[in-house]
Amino acid sequence: LLVLIAWIGRVVGNMAISRSAGFLDTMKRMWIRDPVLGVSLVMLVLTRSVDVSLYYRFNFDYGFFVWYFSALILPLGYLFILVPVVIYLQYYKKDVITKEMTDFPKWKLAFMGLLDTLFNLTSTPPVQHIGGNLSNVLSQTVLPINMLFGYLFLKMGFRWNHYMGALFVIGGVLLKILPSLIESGISPPVGWVMLCVGSQLFNAASNTYKEIGMKDANLNEWYANAWIGFFQLLFGILTCWTLLIEEFVDPHPAVTSMDALGEFLQQANDCFLGDDVTMTHGFGYNTLNCSSDNVQDPQPVPTGCRISCSSDGSPLYVFMAYIVFNVAYNQLTLVVLKRGSSVLYVVSNALRLPIVAALNAWHLVAGPAQQDFKWEDGASLGVLVVALALYYYQDEIHRKRDPETEALLTSNKPSTNPAL
Repeated sequence: LLVLIAWIGRVVGNMAISRSAGFLDTMKRMWIRDPVLGVSLVMLVLTRSVDVSLYYRFNFDYGFFVWYFSALILPLGYLFILVPVVIYLQYYKKDVITKEMTDFPKWKLAFMGLLDTLFNLTSTPPVQHIGGNLSNVLSQTVLPINMLFGYLFLKMGFRWNHYMGALFVIGGVLLKILPSLIESGISPPVGWVMLCVGSQLFNAASNTYKEIGMKDANLNEWYANAWIGFFQLLFGILTCWTLLIEEFVDPHPAVTSMDALGEFLQQANDCFLGDDVTMTHGFGYNTLNCSSDNVQDPQPVPTGCRISCSSDGSPLYVFMAYIVFNVAYNQLTLVVLKRGSSVLYVVSNALRLPIVAALNAWHLVAGPAQQDFKWEDGASLGVLVVALALYYYQDEIHRKRDPETEALLTSNKPSTNPAL
């Protein structure tokens, strides 16, 4: 596989050299053409890599309360940072957030928040059933879906280098994941695999719709993210019904009564502050998984399990570091969507996979989730860098949208076409 990738890289490199002053000039042109986009891409990859690594560390000690984290803690922490900034910009820097931005229909921002919530809802549960490595591979199916949505809704066209860049992304991801999959001999359940792939429809739709909003309405990143975070909080609360479904909340047990819900919320708060909690079968829980790594002294039913919530630092302190990188990443995402494209964002975002592997090998960052850095991580990083350079070698083709689609996506008036 390495020899094949090296040969393809050589052929593509020679093609690029024959068409311009040299293949390596691609990255140089990126900085000259739009230095803000170039810096944003680099910072996007770095902040996303740290963001994901800290999320793995947080999830190690807080894995029994994933819904509480994604539906309440994360959007509240997000709004805690963003809302004061938006208030300052709106009332003390009045030329930053314009009337055009505030007049942007809130239902469109709510739709962005809904798409993000649906993506989180459908992409998180499969991880417990098919494993993180395979989930990472399947998450890259967002690239062809994003390219298809870009073609249909943004009237984007693609050149040879874009298709080659997409193939290199897939190759780099497979190079990162395949060795461990082959070694473990995983045979994942088809249903969860289909749900994981299906979740990328919401991911690609969110990327595409945000690109439309950021370019056509020229929204301020702080303002847009604050409203999206607000709607994510509202929609996240509405997903509390997933606590009733055991498969959706694994490894913590399903909540089957109001008393159990109250105990669950209390335990989630205690665990977030670093206090160990004990789960039992006596409070409405159907089943209890005592086999997780952060379970101390697993005991037989009905005694339950004592959950360690601070094996290497309180979740609160890890979250405080995580939320800084998460906010930075989401701000940079909107910058890339505004100045670049949603497909460029997806391609560059794939670079995080091997970098996350390197960070996970550093105990200071990964904590109890530390893993060794392997040869395939370094090889994958090289292939993905080539993929990004290839994709950026030539601009995408932007065609004019038809009037019906233009009206639907950019105006406040409803479409007369029932299909749209």
